[in-house]
Amino acid sequence: MTTLGVVAAPHHLAADIGAGLLQRGGNAFDAAVGVALAIGVTQPYHSGIGGGCNITYLTAGGEAGHINARGPAPAKLTREQLLDRDGSPNYTLAQFGGLAITVPSFVAGLAALHRGRGRLAWSEVCLAPQQLAAEGFLADFMLARAYTQSATAAKVARHGRDTPFAEPILEGQRIVQPRMAETLAAIARDSGAIYQGEIGRHLVAATRGAGGVLDLEDLTSYRPKDTPLYEIRYRGWRVLAPGLPTVGSLQTLLALQILSRFEPETIVPGSARHLQLITAAVRATYDIRAGLEHPEAATEMTDDALAEHLATRVRRGWSPSSGDSEVSTDESCTSHFCIADGDGNVISQTQTVRAHFGSGVIDPETGVVLNDSVGDFSLQPGEITTQGIRYQGAYNLVAPGAEPASSQSPLIALDPETGDIIAAGAAGGPRIVSATVQVIMNQIDFGMNAQLAAAFPRVHSHGPVTDVEPPLRKAGSVQEPGYQPGTPRSLGIAQTIRRRSGIWEAGVDPRGPGGSVVVLRIGDRTVLRGYGHHDREVGEL
Repeated sequence: MTTLGVVAAPHHLAADIGAGLLQRGGNAFDAAVGVALAIGVTQPYHSGIGGGCNITYLTAGGEAGHINARGPAPAKLTREQLLDRDGSPNYTLAQFGGLAITVPSFVAGLAALHRGRGRLAWSEVCLAPQQLAAEGFLADFMLARAYTQSATAAKVARHGRDTPFAEPILEGQRIVQPRMAETLAAIARDSGAIYQGEIGRHLVAATRGAGGVLDLEDLTSYRPKDTPLYEIRYRGWRVLAPGLPTVGSLQTLLALQILSRFEPETIVPGSARHLQLITAAVRATYDIRAGLEHPEAATEMTDDALAEHLATRVRRGWSPSSGDSEVSTDESCTSHFCIADGDGNVISQTQTVRAHFGSGVIDPETGVVLNDSVGDFSLQPGEITTQGIRYQGAYNLVAPGAEPASSQSPLIALDPETGDIIAAGAAGGPRIVSATVQVIMNQIDFGMNAQLAAAFPRVHSHGPVTDVEPPLRKAGSVQEPGYQPGTPRSLGIAQTIRRRSGIWEAGVDPRGPGGSVVVLRIGDRTVLRGYGHHDREVGEL
């Protein structure tokens, strides 16, 4: 038996597309493009062509890297445009409508990943997502539930007219996107099509029609960046993660460094001590994030001395304040997936349009949902952002061409002694950090397989209240003041894959409609070992 590859994705149809590409001889870089585009078709309320992405990768030859396609603010966007007449910040403008839109960078990021690394032709890896958009799919429960938030329903009704998403959607409803299929066909012919020509003009027109300032020069001049990875050691594992603007990755590394000071033998999964340590470590990282004065200071978050200092304070009973941040009530509004192939190429990718349906601006000509990532900026020091984080300094202030801070944490971890590999990440805004920390900890500290690590109940805190998922609360693990029951949909959606003793396994989060597939070659047969959510039509009863 030989493993040809493994996929863990937040939508089961995207996982199937990735597995199909691996089955046809593609590698992880081919499958990543197919999965990423398919997620944009099936979960456009979370991520897609009108947003951005962060990609951490490891090649079979051992080269590790990161592609930053977060997407900058338009060159003509100024802070003054986002203020009320009295000079106070207007975060509504930063979230809804044209001014909320940063440069769509998603396709450029995928093209940079595939270029020189993919085995199949670019046009071939784009084909299945295009067919999915043209033929349609059954709406999952999360797509239907997005409309239950009044703000989401209102912005889509205002800015998404004449699109398949203009009206509330029911679970099981077939969604066909002919304009998106045409856009994907154009991108399949030329990955640069979205940044020039007719598609680019349509996106600019849609943005400006909604009051934005994006122009064609923003699109044609955009280039994703290759940025270095940061590395820490956790229980002997090398943990790799990107730096800014994905400050969440640096938080995740810092939290793991803090936790590494506590022996795993003294921590029982789900116990009060376990949850208290995670809470303290994650809250400490938000204290540091909130106090950042400038971007250069963020690189100090991986400093070993800082982790030792914070761990000592936690050991003495310190309860970090999280910089009086507030808890965001939004559900997971991002997507994460993990892929590996039989050669040893590994992808950990997070992508987003930020809030549900982004800015609410959906271009009727192209079918593209445009992001609202301007909402991740601070509009002035000391203001609480839409992510519930209060930045005290000048770090993350909105400015032309700047990239907003992100909680995304696409990680890859390697055990130098055994050759084992873990890729992990999550969706959920600020909850990405706590979810990713726990998925890594569940596997390395507690020996859980990938599926159990993704599914195991979690805790999250970055404000005055700590959310604990019901199974842990019901078990009586946490009784201290400040803890409250969480709901499964409020604590992030994580995906992970693991190579253990040469055999790949996948973990898909049951909190969402995700799926995982392990592609196996057994004799002369290819076997797809699938797990997770499925939507099916069964006809009338």
